[in-house]
Amino acid sequence: MITDNYNVEFYFNNQWNNVSVLMNNFIITEILHKKLSPADNNIQVTIEHNQTLFEQFKYLDKKDIPARIKKNNQIIFTGFLRHKFSYSRTQKLEPLKVELVEPSYILKKKIPQEIEYKNKTVYYIITDLLTKAGINSYNIASILTTIPYLLIEENKNTYHEIITKLLFEYGYVWYFDNNGYFVTYKLFNPNLSTTFVFDNSNTLTEILQNKTEEEYEKFIVSWKDLKTISNSLVFSDTTNAKSGYKCLIEIPPNKYYLDKEIIYAEPQNAEGKILYLENVNLDIIKDTGIEVYVCEPYKDKIKLSIKNTNNSVSKFIKKLDITAGSAIVLKEGENKSIVVNTTDTEKVYEYKSEYIYDKQSADNLVNFLANYYKYSDYTYNIKSNVDYPIGSIVTISDTLLGTNKGRIISKKTNVVSDIIDYEIEAINEYSASTITYETTIVYKQPQNVGGAYDSLVDSFSESAYYRLLTTANTVKIYPDGRITPSLVQFQSKKILGINEPVEYAGRFKIFIDDVESYFSAQPETILNWIGENILPQENLYPSDSLLPILQFYSSESDDTVSVRVELYDETGVVLLDKLTMLVLKDISFNQSKISQTIKSEIPKYLGKFLQQIPTQYNRGDWFLIYGNDDNPFQRGLYRVKQDLTFEKLSNDLNINGIYFLTALNDILSVVKDGYGELNIYGNITFIENLATNYLMTQYLLGVDAEFFGTIRGGGRFDKNGNVIDDTKQGYIIHPDGFIRAQNVDLSGALAVDYFYVEKGVFLHDRFYPEKFW
Repeated sequence: MITDNYNVEFYFNNQWNNVSVLMNNFIITEILHKKLSPADNNIQVTIEHNQTLFEQFKYLDKKDIPARIKKNNQIIFTGFLRHKFSYSRTQKLEPLKVELVEPSYILKKKIPQEIEYKNKTVYYIITDLLTKAGINSYNIASILTTIPYLLIEENKNTYHEIITKLLFEYGYVWYFDNNGYFVTYKLFNPNLSTTFVFDNSNTLTEILQNKTEEEYEKFIVSWKDLKTISNSLVFSDTTNAKSGYKCLIEIPPNKYYLDKEIIYAEPQNAEGKILYLENVNLDIIKDTGIEVYVCEPYKDKIKLSIKNTNNSVSKFIKKLDITAGSAIVLKEGENKSIVVNTTDTEKVYEYKSEYIYDKQSADNLVNFLANYYKYSDYTYNIKSNVDYPIGSIVTISDTLLGTNKGRIISKKTNVVSDIIDYEIEAINEYSASTITYETTIVYKQPQNVGGAYDSLVDSFSESAYYRLLTTANTVKIYPDGRITPSLVQFQSKKILGINEPVEYAGRFKIFIDDVESYFSAQPETILNWIGENILPQENLYPSDSLLPILQFYSSESDDTVSVRVELYDETGVVLLDKLTMLVLKDISFNQSKISQTIKSEIPKYLGKFLQQIPTQYNRGDWFLIYGNDDNPFQRGLYRVKQDLTFEKLSNDLNINGIYFLTALNDILSVVKDGYGELNIYGNITFIENLATNYLMTQYLLGVDAEFFGTIRGGGRFDKNGNVIDDTKQGYIIHPDGFIRAQNVDLSGALAVDYFYVEKGVFLHDRFYPEKFW
């Protein structure tokens, strides 16, 4: 029964026009999100026959016709008339079924222009995109996180795609409200206080609770680092470099550099891809007559035009370097924020972010996802006459189900019956999860691009690997305060290629059983974590990191505490390396923890690497470097020494045999693929023995063996067939067919000079019967 007054209005001829609709099938659906993504709301209405109105629709076919619905003179929907309907005529024109859609379709257009944002907040980017799309009415959250650089390509993505992903990565979903305003809704809501209630007094049927299998139990959010570099070499042409000249590039008469009027040079940096650069400066040494017409940044490239203006002789460029006053680099490698709700699960949700460039934002997102999926497997379906707004937090109270909190994610209002069907997802108070991290740092040597340059030596020289060293992996603590060893020291090292490690000033973090207990206030190269005379407490160094150890000893917890030490860069943001040590009560052992740590530290073969050092390795690990030549690293098998330097293994003798044996498949593979001869990778005797044994076995087993020399054995004959010791047995076979032997017993058919010999029959001193049995 309709108890409220509804009006449907369309805007044309500069005014809102009320139209008569049939109310027998009038349902309004509102959706907050579907699986954390925005969903389009639409309403089907049937308009009573109105010839004038129908003609107006035809006239306005190519224009957007605003529409709205009022309930008791309050606007409950604002959108547009969708231009998809048909007329039906029997004896008269039938009513017209039309669809009203929210303004979201405006955002589904491709962005028709290239847009560049540099150091703009998420709020600024979204409002600017909405304005460019033609939406000027919005009420969005003030998300002040800065995006260092964002380039939107022309006609590649829609406004809808970019805005949706940006908001999701910072914890929001969007929809259009009753008045047609673009509105953001915070999904990550720590405050669940509410006065809205569903119970037996305002529900029309039973409360239906649905439980599905938990969809995800482990969550990974991957994100990239952006780095701003200043006054850095980004382009260097070293073609035909000779002593005294960084390059020697010939430009023929009246020709351009690289034989093109305009080139777009690809700037490079060893740490990653350059996304943006400005204030480029050309450092050039050139002959008279060579003119530089253009050297300027163009998007993520450098626009160059250089010409030899001499009409008769070639001219030369002897140096061609370009530096950037400022450049933004998308660093190679990847950072991961990880939350595990259930260990050893295969239900993994991995999200690769596109607009997150800082750890805090990644942690917020992974925490939200873990919290959301922990409870969203419970949903409720409720029918009621009570009208609560979409997105509202409600308390669900039922005698059998108990009391729970939920969020309204959809509501379907039947105008005729005045009944609202609600779908509600379970939601709980936010509790921060323990986040673990993984970081992959990759430094790439710049590649030769179009013959323009070979490498950026100055830039690549900064590429490094970072390692954390310790003087002890196990520590014991006693009731009297003694700790052995009396000193535990952590050192930060920087390694360039396969050179000796050097000190690096980074920042240390110490975790006691995954709880952070110490973070360096400033960069340091050495951290003395435990020293002598640690009692009383004021003598601890640093005291705030050692106190949890003492509390651990006095507690009744396990006999072993796990200490994880992490090394970060000087800013304390980028994780460079980490290690684990154990602290034991007295001499007690927690066998499972020790076993787990030992397993993680067992040396292993890391695989083959094409002219680069592996980025992750432990002491005792070994790996194969291969390539077409020995540049920049000498090819061969390397082992990681205790001081984290690299030892090249030259042969497979003694203990080295196990290293070469595990790498055998890769060594044979790279040789087969044309990356040098076998001896380049070491003196590998067991491979040679294997090959020899294989060949001899194959030939002696009768695989078409062919011998070109004398075969003899037993010691009776010399190589010419003369008897040298008649006390010995022996045989000799010459390539010309001469055979001698002692006590030969032959059976079968024997061919001699193309005739057969019969056993025991002789003619003169030779035998010529036809068969020999």
